[in-house]
Order: sequence, then structure tokens, then C-alpha cells
Amino acid sequence: MAGEPSLKSSTVGELRALAKEKGVDLAGAKTKAQILKRLEEAQAPEPVPAVPVPKAEAPASVAPAPEPSHGEVNRALFATASLSALKGIAKAFGLAVKGSRKPAYIDALVVHPRSDEMAEALRDLGAIAQDTKEVEAVGRDLQAIAERVRMPEVRDAEADALLDAALNASVDFAGAEDHLDQAHRWFESRLYDKTSKAAEEALSTAWLAYDAFLNSVWAHSLLAAQHMLVDAAQAGANVDRAAPILLEAKRLFREGKLAENRGVVVKLSEMVQELYTEEMRLAREFLAEKREVARQAQNLGADVVIALEVLDEASKAATAGEHKRAMTLASKAEEMAKGALAAKRDQVGRQLETVSRAVDATKKLGADVMASEEALASARRALDAGQLLTAGEFVSRAELEAQRAIQARAGAPGQGVPRTLGASPTPPGTPTPPPVGLTPEQQKVADAAAKSLRNIAPVFEEADHYGIDVTAGRGAAAEAQQLLGTGAADAALVAATRASEASKGALRSILIERQKEGIAKPAQGECGRCHQLRLEFFDDGWGRCLGCGNIFRWRQLPASPGGLLGRFRKK
Repeated sequence: MAGEPSLKSSTVGELRALAKEKGVDLAGAKTKAQILKRLEEAQAPEPVPAVPVPKAEAPASVAPAPEPSHGEVNRALFATASLSALKGIAKAFGLAVKGSRKPAYIDALVVHPRSDEMAEALRDLGAIAQDTKEVEAVGRDLQAIAERVRMPEVRDAEADALLDAALNASVDFAGAEDHLDQAHRWFESRLYDKTSKAAEEALSTAWLAYDAFLNSVWAHSLLAAQHMLVDAAQAGANVDRAAPILLEAKRLFREGKLAENRGVVVKLSEMVQELYTEEMRLAREFLAEKREVARQAQNLGADVVIALEVLDEASKAATAGEHKRAMTLASKAEEMAKGALAAKRDQVGRQLETVSRAVDATKKLGADVMASEEALASARRALDAGQLLTAGEFVSRAELEAQRAIQARAGAPGQGVPRTLGASPTPPGTPTPPPVGLTPEQQKVADAAAKSLRNIAPVFEEADHYGIDVTAGRGAAAEAQQLLGTGAADAALVAATRASEASKGALRSILIERQKEGIAKPAQGECGRCHQLRLEFFDDGWGRCLGCGNIFRWRQLPASPGGLLGRFRKK
């Protein structure tokens, strides 16, 4: 391999490719160091063969053992892999295996022409899995280190076991009282020797009960202090001074000397009470910080009602001393407030783009939209600065200025062509036909608005079918119909554009509902007019024949069967 670049500077993939080219077996070599070792061993000069010693000829009946095939060499590797790994390799190489047990997969991989490539891929998977395990182990170690750094050591195995036993021990003074009653009866009977013995038994029993009682008191005191200390540390308080005192108290309890060193318990109690007060302060500050986030989001127009309710629950938990739960709820409320703020930002952004497209359409009609464009520019600057309410106000101003521009254009010289109302009112939901008396230019605008309204009307109907709110879209559509009835074609087109944008938003929700019901857009069909198969289908429920231009509805609601479906027959 003279003249080849340094192997150590090569990647694992390059090393594997080189090994394959040189015929070096990398079975069991998963790391780069192991692969380098195999390649270096292969580069070492082969020893000079010794003079061969003649061998006795084998009997004619004994045939030489055949060399194992490459696939059989890989069998051992396949046998060490899991069934899921073998299934993954088979799927990656497009191999269909008959049977679901591991031996069937091993046999299929062994006899496959690309068995060597499969074995190489399996080795790569093994190396990746090993690396993943090492990374996970490092992550666990780091987490454990972080826990140790954050939480001082307060454990004493022997003392903790004694404290748990004392905590759950029963304290019974009834036996001492029984012995004392017996002693009293013996005394009244003038049996003083028996009285003395009964009194001694009462005293002994009382001392035993008192010891259990005192140990239970110490256990409750120390373990309560430990819980308060741990909670304070988790809340961010500094417990470095209190932790050694707790360990000292546990040592004294373990040695039976705590009663004569009560000052340690008193000092520990005072310190953990201060820490608990500090924990409450930190929890209150944390809650106040998260409430400020929600308040700022509310001031920007975001819907943070649920987030504020969660914060109220966090405040109740803090008041009840459940500081960890309070901080968890506060963090959740902060995430909800930020999510509501992001939703509000997206909403204002969509409104801005919708009005921007409407202003562009108005501009193409020859109206002066300079004021609208200035308002839109201010809205974009406010949105970039995070001033959502200001941005929304500028968007509304841009829309208002666009409507004024349309009205000004309609009333300008040369534009005041007499217009007539429609002969009869139209049913609800049906676009009003443009009135007569329009100029050719205005007639084109009116036709475009009417066509847009016809296209989106079924979308609104389907939205109503699924309970999707399209109030804003229907309002814009009704406005467009009224404007068409008065002959204000330009204003009608702008309103129809707003309605069309609203229908696009509703359509996204409609597609989700269709998916739940298993309703999918047809892939093919036959035109009911020319019987050709060159059909095109759209998400809004419309379809078109590319042959004859026939327009049809492929999506019909259950409540209104028939209609345009008569012109379309799905294959």
C-alpha cells in the first residue's frame, strides 16, 4: 500500500472501502481503531515460507473440504444480530423473506448475492448502536454529576434506616398504666412486696415506651427538616450551611446522643425554617416572573386566559407549600402564554398578507393606494418589533384606506356611469349578478368578483357542515354581493378577495375533517360530458376536464346529493 495517504487521517467510511478493496476482513471491527489495526496487520510483510514437507496422500475416498462461501462467513455475524436489525437490513436491500423467525432471515441474508454488503451495513449499525450507548452513558453520568453538584449529600444509610423504623414505630403507654393500676390495687390490699414489684414493672415499661416516643419525635423532626431542606435546594436556595448540621443530627441519633444534644435539633429547625421562607420567596418571584410574561402577552392581544388559570393554580400550590408543583405549573403557564403570543403574531401576519393582496388588487384597478401601502409598511415594522396591537391597527387602517380609494375611484370623473339594481332579490348564499349599465372594464371586474364568490360558496357550506367558523368570510362575501348589487365592482372585487382568503384558511381545517372521515380527493375519473379521462381535481371540491373544459363539483355534502354530480361519474 505504498504511496497511499495516512490511514489515521481517513474517515471510517474510507477505511472500510479500502479494506473491501484489499480484501481485508473487518468482522467484529466496529471502531476506527479496530479497523486501523486490521489494515495495518494486512500491510505487514508476509513471512518467507519454509520448505514444504511432503505430506502423505489422503485416501482417494476422502474429498477436500470446500471453502466456505462469503455468505456462510457472514452467518456468524447475522446470528449475533437481533431480529429487528435483520428485518431492517432486509428491508433496506429490498429483500422479501418468507417466514417471520430469525433463522429464516439469517438463511435469506446468507444466500443473497449482496450478502457481503448486508454484513457491512450490519456492522455499521452495530457501531452506531455502540456509539449511541456511549453517548447515553455519558449523558447519564453528566446528569448524575449535575444532581450531586446541585444537591448536597444528606444521606446516612444507618441513621436513615433507624429513622424510618422510629417514624413508623407504635408508642404504647397502656402497658405502663396497667402495671401502675395493679400496683395500686396491691397497695390497697396491704401487699406491699407485690406493690413494689408492680411499680418497678410499670416504671420499666414506661421508660421503654418513652424511648420509643422520643425516637419517634426525633424521627419526625429530622425527616421533616430533610424534606424542607431538599425542597429548598430544588427551588434554588443555598443549603450548604444546613446540610452538615442535618448530618450531625443524624449521627447523634444513630449513636443515641441526640437527647443530650438537643441544641443541634433546635439550630437545624431554625435554619430549615429560614430556608423554607427563602424557598417561598423564590417561588413567589418565579411566579411573578411568569405572570409578567403572561401579562405582556395579554397586552399584545394574545389569548392567555388558560395560561392565567394555570398561574392561579400555581399560586394556590405555592400557598399550600407545594413549591415544586407551583414552579412546574408556572413554567407550563409560561409556555402556554408564549404559544398564545406566537399564535397572535401569526394571526396578525396572515391578516397583513391578506390585506396586502387586496391592496395590490385595488392598485391594479387604477385606484390610488398610497395611503394603504404606507399603513402596510408601518404594520410590517410594528410586527417585526413585536408590537402586535400596533401592527393590527395599521392593518385595519390599510384596509380602510383601500376601501376609500375604491370609493374615490368610483366617484372620479369618467367613472360615474349610471348603475341599476337587480330586478329581484337573490336567495341567501347566492352571489348577486352584476347590474346592467356597467362599462366593459367594470363588467370584467364584476364578473371576476362574481366568479370568485361562486367558487368559494361551496367551501363555506362544507365549513358549516363541519362546524368550522367562517363568519368573517361570509361577512366579506355578503359585502361583495351588496356591492355588486349597487354596481361598485371594484369594491366588490376587494371584498370577494377577502372572502377568498378566508375560504383558504377554512379549507385547511376542512381537509383535516375529510381525512378523519376517510374522504380523499379522487385520483381519476370520467368526464360526464365528453367521457374523457383527462380530469383534474382540486382541494376545494372543484374539478375540471382538460379535454372539453367542463367544470364540475367532485365533493358533494350528504345533505345535498345530486346536482353537479350528474355530470361526473367516478371510476
